[in-house]
Amino acid sequence: MKSILKENDCLAAIESKAFVSKTENSKVESKAQALLIAGVADSHIDYVKKDSAYLMWQSLEENFMKKSTVGTLFLRRKLSEIKYDEKKATLQDHIVEMERILTN
Repeated sequence: MKSILKENDCLAAIESKAFVSKTENSKVESKAQALLIAGVADSHIDYVKKDSAYLMWQSLEENFMKKSTVGTLFLRRKLSEIKYDEKKATLQDHIVEMERILTN
């Protein structure tokens, strides 16, 4: 996503909280917000319901960037234990469960 923002000259919008307050940046800010929204799956759209591209990016980082080794190991274990059983749940339910594990 950062590369898309950079390619569209919008990277500065997610790097500084003060970026949005400058009037000359409003076009870039709007474009950055649109790119972030377009790059997020419909099921994750709640993470980008923020007032600025900076806050949108912070929300995405908080929810999707795992920061610790212990957390990564725990996540790997949980993912290795999850099995799809078509008798118990639909494929959609299985995917939702996997996403829940990944985002918690």
